[in-house]
Amino acid sequence: CPDILITNYSMLEYMLMRPIERSIFQQTREWLQSDSANELVLVLDEAHMYRGAGGAEVALLLRRLLARLEVPRERVRFILTSASLGQGAEAERAIDEFAHSLTGLSRQSSRSFAVVTGTREQRLPGGAPGSAQITALGNFDLAAFEQFAIDPDVARQAVADLASGLG
Repeated sequence: CPDILITNYSMLEYMLMRPIERSIFQQTREWLQSDSANELVLVLDEAHMYRGAGGAEVALLLRRLLARLEVPRERVRFILTSASLGQGAEAERAIDEFAHSLTGLSRQSSRSFAVVTGTREQRLPGGAPGSAQITALGNFDLAAFEQFAIDPDVARQAVADLASGLG
């Protein structure tokens, strides 16, 4: 069973309906019940899309998930991601209210939400890659890189060779 589930609302709905996924939820329920310190982490991307009637459906879907897992809301940590929720103190208050409503987290809960913001990366204007860059990318040993979990030294060497080729 996963202890981190990264999904969107449509896939979560399919998973809750399909018989082939039943074992995932059964195993997750058993894992959560086996130790009170265990918690499922659910990552939902594009959270700003879950407003209005569609947001109400997603909120109900999340409650169906909690019912399937037979756990209280505090046993699931939600990470809601978006690049479109606004900035500033007023926006953070609205985000907090939205997150509580969407996930069903009570204001009396010991849990809370934190707004984590990033900084937009400023990119330098670039042109087409030069022949050295094209050659370096063409020679990159992707197969070695993909085997990082099995042979990290070979994967690191592939990245080092790429970095060297790119200058």
